[in-house]
Amino acid sequence: MFFSYAHKLLFVHPPKCGGSSIAQILARATGARENALDMEPELPKLCSVRLKHLPAKAIKELLRNDPLWDELYIFTTARNSWARFVSLYFHLREKVPKNFGGTPFHRQFVADAQRYGFRHWLDKYLGGPYCESLAFYVIGEGRKLLVDRIFPEPWNDDVRNALRSLGLNTPAQMPVLNRRRKSRKHYSDYYNTPLRRKVRKACAWEIERFGFTFDE
Repeated sequence: MFFSYAHKLLFVHPPKCGGSSIAQILARATGARENALDMEPELPKLCSVRLKHLPAKAIKELLRNDPLWDELYIFTTARNSWARFVSLYFHLREKVPKNFGGTPFHRQFVADAQRYGFRHWLDKYLGGPYCESLAFYVIGEGRKLLVDRIFPEPWNDDVRNALRSLGLNTPAQMPVLNRRRKSRKHYSDYYNTPLRRKVRKACAWEIERFGFTFDE
């Protein structure tokens, strides 16, 4: 997540949806820190990597329903669900953050990605933490949408224009972090038909909303 009290801005960061690139842009444009809730004077300063992928409803609870919530511009990004899970799997295998794995679940989550093939791993974790539908990150009580905008990929121009409309300076060329290795196959090669259908069912909310398709 990325929060700027001064700019009344909140970016909700689902895993593997380009959020690291956006957070870098926001940090440079606002001077705020990623994964930090710097509220003043009512709330203590909170900064932890565990805030990184919090859903909007959890962030709202951390803000203790502060009136500022209604003034925030809240946005997020969306990515093809099938591609997102493949990207997450290889991220865990190839580039596990040093501070990732503080709980038994996290350690097992990473260990299984490094031990098992993609199909076995996703079949086990689909629908659980980090492998949820995008709806988990943006929907609150009463099925209420808690974000103002969701930018589906390719989101570069839309995000840049939205931030500029808020008075933030953004680069002409958006950075690309955690780029896919050229040696990796197309995401569709990692699925079989049963697993492809399970993802379609688990992530129906964003697949139907944005028209994501399974491209071979």
